[in-house]
Amino acid sequence: MFFCGVACDAESTAPGQQAEEMDQASLAKIAVESTDGNARRAVVGKLTDQTLLAKIAMEDKEWFVREAAVGKLTDQTLLAKIAVEAKDGDVRKAAAAKHLDQSLTAEAQATPQATPQATPQATPQATPQATPQATPQATPQATPPEKEQSEGAPEKLITQMAPSWNLSTLKISPDGRHLACVTPAGINEVVVVDGKDEKQYDSIETSSLLFSPDSQRVAYSVHAGRKQLVVVDGKEMKPYDAIGKGSLVFSPDGQRVAYSVRAGKKWLVVVDGKEEKPYDGIGTLVFSPDSQRVAYLSGTANKQFVVVDGKEMKSYDGVGKGTPVFSPDSQRVAYTAKAGNKQFVVVDEKEGKTYDGIGEKPVFSPDSKRVAYMGKVGGKYLVVVDGKEEKPYDGVGVIVFSPDSKRVAYAARTGDQQFVVVDGKERKSYDGIGGNPVFSPDSKRMAYAAKANDLCFVVVDEKEEKPCEGVGTIVFSPDSQRMAYLTGATSKQFVVVDGKEEKPYDGIGKDSLGFSPDSKRVIYVAKTDNQQVAVVDGKEEKQYDGILLGEKPLFDSPESFHYLALKGKSVYLVEEKLK
Repeated sequence: MFFCGVACDAESTAPGQQAEEMDQASLAKIAVESTDGNARRAVVGKLTDQTLLAKIAMEDKEWFVREAAVGKLTDQTLLAKIAVEAKDGDVRKAAAAKHLDQSLTAEAQATPQATPQATPQATPQATPQATPQATPQATPQATPPEKEQSEGAPEKLITQMAPSWNLSTLKISPDGRHLACVTPAGINEVVVVDGKDEKQYDSIETSSLLFSPDSQRVAYSVHAGRKQLVVVDGKEMKPYDAIGKGSLVFSPDGQRVAYSVRAGKKWLVVVDGKEEKPYDGIGTLVFSPDSQRVAYLSGTANKQFVVVDGKEMKSYDGVGKGTPVFSPDSQRVAYTAKAGNKQFVVVDEKEGKTYDGIGEKPVFSPDSKRVAYMGKVGGKYLVVVDGKEEKPYDGVGVIVFSPDSKRVAYAARTGDQQFVVVDGKERKSYDGIGGNPVFSPDSKRMAYAAKANDLCFVVVDEKEEKPCEGVGTIVFSPDSQRMAYLTGATSKQFVVVDGKEEKPYDGIGKDSLGFSPDSKRVIYVAKTDNQQVAVVDGKEEKQYDGILLGEKPLFDSPESFHYLALKGKSVYLVEEKLK
């Protein structure tokens, strides 16, 4: 949940800006003293103190924190000690697998098993985090659902998590029905999809693992000897000297695949297995929304340009990060460019007015007919809509078009006051504006979070809702008649639906709040008593150790919804039908 008072300065969100890392002493304090197992697990991945890591591996009360600690250990003496003395059998085996003396593996397996440990208590996030675990054993396959399913529960067993699974690489398909992760397999690594192992490789680029938008395909890049190659649906593509990090992408329809590669000293784009022209470097690579076109940033040592459908656009001193972008109808292309010390936006190969800087990337309206972006003039920032400049401010936030493309809104700052600007008109000033303005589907309504006198509240249709300590996600129903949002304090959170507060919980799942297609029901995932539960219209469904969400809403129809759930080390697909 975000809180009000978010700065609107364009410079505060400049690309590449990084938060300062916590020091080891602070991380160690969290790892030892925090009561939140997920917080401990997260910091374990950043610890370097081998003695502390060994202590955590032996003593932490949560199995996933213990195994995360083993994954970070490299001290052979400590690994040997854990392999023999740890009470957790999975931890012993993981430690033995990392030790150079493989005779410890048999000893670790022979050690009596400890009392079963507590199951993981995941926070209500879309993807649980963890650090790599190592084991020489193959990942176990899913057992028949009938053996694991609770009587009468609408559950289908997808897989059982092994101690070796690297949960930090876990990916949930967009439809929320499948999961994949990268896991060690002896000295190699392997991708596991719904519990089934794919081919082993020397190593796998964990950040490259992705599902297609239709959730039917899986792709990733691997190291095989001195070469790298892309694997799509288990099929190996041509090997190259390198695969561009973060370049692997599916088309929106899931049918096409593209990525950048290095062959010798040159870089080139590969689309559907076909190589394009080589260049000195390749940048952002994107498909058009209709999946028919491809555009990317390229260039030489001194010049950069955009390539669209194999055609090189005009060269510039630089091209903006995150561009090019296609319009929703796939017919137009826009990007930011630099010539000397000036920057400008190029739309359909036509250069716009020059500015001292351009913020973020250009934004097309949903109907593709309009374009907006932020320009900097001296120390001021202004929004440009369809080539026309609006009033300059000390800071400007994200630009949002309404669904019907007729309206434009953004947050702005003048001095210490922040406000929302809609169609060029300033709304009421506040001490802070949180997040971005949200339009209703019919474009007639708008809501946003604001702060005044140390209290936050939602402003909808220019009316202030009840004050609270913080405001999170705001959503309108599909028919635009209803609104819900997340609110509360850091200790307790709750959802407000149509102005009515629902039951408070320890946490509400990120991006889980939504309406059913017919706008009659509200759903979200909540955390309570170290368990997670789907809540529909205020009614709690069955509790689980964790709920994993994809990119799409939970509802499949007005009367049914689904999600992936954790029960111990088992992952289930839960499909509910409402009465």
